[in-house]
Amino acid sequence: MYLIVICYNFLKRRNIIFKTLNLDLLNFWIALLALIAAIYSIYYTKKCNRRKLTVTAGTVYTQVSGPAIFWFLLNNLSPMPITLDSIEFSLPSGEIVHPVDYEPEQTYTYAGPLRTPIADIISDDLYSNHLSAGDILYPCSSEEFGYYFDEIYPTLVINITSVNRIHHFKKHQSFLVHFSDVEKCTEIND
Repeated sequence: MYLIVICYNFLKRRNIIFKTLNLDLLNFWIALLALIAAIYSIYYTKKCNRRKLTVTAGTVYTQVSGPAIFWFLLNNLSPMPITLDSIEFSLPSGEIVHPVDYEPEQTYTYAGPLRTPIADIISDDLYSNHLSAGDILYPCSSEEFGYYFDEIYPTLVINITSVNRIHHFKKHQSFLVHFSDVEKCTEIND
């Protein structure tokens, strides 16, 4: 305490006394800059850690016999992994559409003088790829899903439900997908 009094008296004699008003103003500006930096860091953290999904590349493959398969690509554009829970389909009018449980049948071509059966090659695009509950979509990655439907729909609403929040404060998000690319798969018949 005695040292503080000596320093104060020394500064008083030299006319180097700090004005209280200047220190209060300086403290105010420092506190204001710290508040602005804190608000910006919270905003930046929330923006960077937000999960974002998109659905692209709607393609339909039709067959001579059997239902059509609808393929779409689910993209995770965020730096955070997303645990997917379910995928549901509906028409733009709101009517719910259920996928068909179908797998392509193996066909055979008979060749040679003994008519030996040779298995035909089935394109990978004809095997469905359904979502398993708990599938993880890793950061900045995509996964392709394929579902069979009885009819060919030009547009479908794809409802994706997640364990994590993916759309503002919701754990589900809907996408309107136009299936404009229709490709026909031909089968080899004997």
